[in-house]
Amino acid sequence: MNFHRPIRVLIFWSRISGYMAASWKRLERFDDIDLIVVAWSVSAANDNVAFDESIVDGLDCHLYPPNVVPVPELQQLGNRIGPDIVVVPGWIHSNHRKLASELKLRCAC
Repeated sequence: MNFHRPIRVLIFWSRISGYMAASWKRLERFDDIDLIVVAWSVSAANDNVAFDESIVDGLDCHLYPPNVVPVPELQQLGNRIGPDIVVVPGWIHSNHRKLASELKLRCAC
């Protein structure tokens, strides 16, 4: 692919973690990548996750309550940014798969 603008990467993820935040921050350092992350918050007391949400500070990261995928809102986000690459955390998250499939249908690839 030959881009004349930064590659737009949209990541739909489940819960944030230290290793993923570090990976995203490293990826974002590339001048030719615009990164947007959509993930679940870990602030709920029953999450049993020891990550402070500040680990994603500095990233364009949209956090939602656990297991919430606001499909219409994320469809608007995807349509607005027109990602070149969409990453999903796996096949088990049906709403993430649906969003990625819809964005692919709109892609001019």
